[in-house]
Amino acid sequence: AGTNDPAGNAAAGERVFAAKGCAYCHSAQNSGGHLAPDLSHALIFWSALSSDDPEALGRIEAGLESAAPFLRRRLAQELPLRRMPELRFRFDPSLALGSETLRVLKEIEDDEPA
Repeated sequence: AGTNDPAGNAAAGERVFAAKGCAYCHSAQNSGGHLAPDLSHALIFWSALSSDDPEALGRIEAGLESAAPFLRRRLAQELPLRRMPELRFRFDPSLALGSETLRVLKEIEDDEPA
């Protein structure tokens, strides 16, 4: 990547990653995931609007994990990277929590006298 830092030095990789703004290109829509400093692993956060059923969320996560090799191959075909990171998925409840917060605020607003 145009540096003199030795390969395999995670601290040096993290410095280069931050200094060059690599997160801009190496993330989904500039957010929603994290890459290891050596770009070997990508942690992708996912969400579901209706996340009340833990069993359904488990099936979704299992499906994503099952599709990870296929997704990694497809990304490797489309992105000009020497090494495609291993994809890992983690549920992010913030979208559902935000929707619930908006629903409660709307209820409060509707209950206020005019």
